[in-house]
Amino acid sequence: MKQWPPEEKTDVKKEKEEIHPKILEYVGRIKYGGETLESFGEIPDSWKGQILEQLDPENLPEINGSSSENMRTGAKDNLDQPETLILSIEEKEAVLREYLLEDIDSLYTKPSARNAARNLVSRSGKELYDYALTSLYQSIRMGEYDRNDPLYHFDVEALTTESNDLIKRVQQEGGWHFRIPTTSTTANKSEGRISLNVVGNKQLIERLDALAHKYGVYYKTPDQSENWNERNDPVTIYINNPDLTPDQIEDLKREVVSQTEPFIRGNDGFGIYGDNLSVGVEFGPESSPEEIQRLKQEAAKISPDLEKALDSYLRKNGKEKSSVGQNIAAQKLINMLR
Repeated sequence: MKQWPPEEKTDVKKEKEEIHPKILEYVGRIKYGGETLESFGEIPDSWKGQILEQLDPENLPEINGSSSENMRTGAKDNLDQPETLILSIEEKEAVLREYLLEDIDSLYTKPSARNAARNLVSRSGKELYDYALTSLYQSIRMGEYDRNDPLYHFDVEALTTESNDLIKRVQQEGGWHFRIPTTSTTANKSEGRISLNVVGNKQLIERLDALAHKYGVYYKTPDQSENWNERNDPVTIYINNPDLTPDQIEDLKREVVSQTEPFIRGNDGFGIYGDNLSVGVEFGPESSPEEIQRLKQEAAKISPDLEKALDSYLRKNGKEKSSVGQNIAAQKLINMLR
């Protein structure tokens, strides 16, 4: 996933361990754009600590050949440059267009689709923001994985569509199979979720069925086998069992990591929302009405058109409702235009 701002190229030199590029992005946005930790929404506490550590003037990495003193003053190429460069909304939209145009060729294969996308990017206000939200979501959640992976089962949907002794019901909705065990229900609100970047495999489904049944939670998978290869997060486990204690939830996390490890594809799209429990395993809070209101209020401070775009985007069937991925896309657009 691309970094923001687009002109920022990071060349980090660190003796002990490499700093995650997303952390460097946040550091740059705080130093150059005047943002705060709160601007980035729900990010892992471990990341907050690393961001604050990197903001220590004595520990700032070199970026674009700039010294830590240069970063402390907020200057990029010219030490006489003002600490904060104030851009108009029109200028910010111009930078946003440049950013979005870079992805069009990779997102769309047909010339007609590419031309339509370029036409939308050329617009301003709500129409531009509508397209940006869709594009940003795709860059976060969409992937392209090898269907020739020996662990991938081209007919895995034959298993995910069926109930069994552990799974009492499979609900097909919105391109997903929701697998509900005999010990769970979808009626309870999910307070947290575990997302997985895994290959579509029948043995994996058997393991997830056993975990869902043991802890009284449910999970979803793509309803078509091929779609496993087009998502960074093809599996989401919803922790909606109100009887689980904090210790049991920690046990569930550990078991998910150990049971899914053989099927992990990588960490693409992760580390931007919740806690990376392990490569390809992320835990975080569920989307909520309060989060939607927070995003819309932030958008309103920037532009009425941005608020309107978010109001349309964060809805389902006329009601305010969003996925975690949608919230991430909305926050990313807000940060770009702030």
